[in-house]
Amino acid sequence: MISRGTVAGFVLAAALFVLSAPATADDKGKGKPAAEPPKPAALTPKRLDLRAPDITKIFSAAQLSYVLSKTLDPSMEEIEVEGRRSGPLPPSSPTVWPAIAAPFWAIAHPTQAWRIVAPMPPDQASRVGNDTPDATDPTRAPKIPQ
Repeated sequence: MISRGTVAGFVLAAALFVLSAPATADDKGKGKPAAEPPKPAALTPKRLDLRAPDITKIFSAAQLSYVLSKTLDPSMEEIEVEGRRSGPLPPSSPTVWPAIAAPFWAIAHPTQAWRIVAPMPPDQASRVGNDTPDATDPTRAPKIPQ
């Protein structure tokens, strides 16, 4: 039977052997992560643009006029309607107060209280991130959507 002292001695000897081994050229940089070289601009992925291109860049003016002449009926009258765009429609779902005020909103609207833990409804999601930035006053707090 091997005593604890003998096992401790073997472990100590093995640790001293490993620590006293000379460092090779491969081991010198293992402790520090190597800095990655900067990626060239050609290798960085570009954002995927899914917008429809301008039709005048796809077809020439002659091609467009030819297609329009075939599709429009000459006997039809053209009517222009003047008007103005209305503002965005009000959301059909209630606007939940943000952050610490949410529980108080839930107390005031008990049948809609579940909305404080639900994600933002789609009819209100179009407002997020569409405000024009105002950099005139750096001390003003950012505008919170309501």
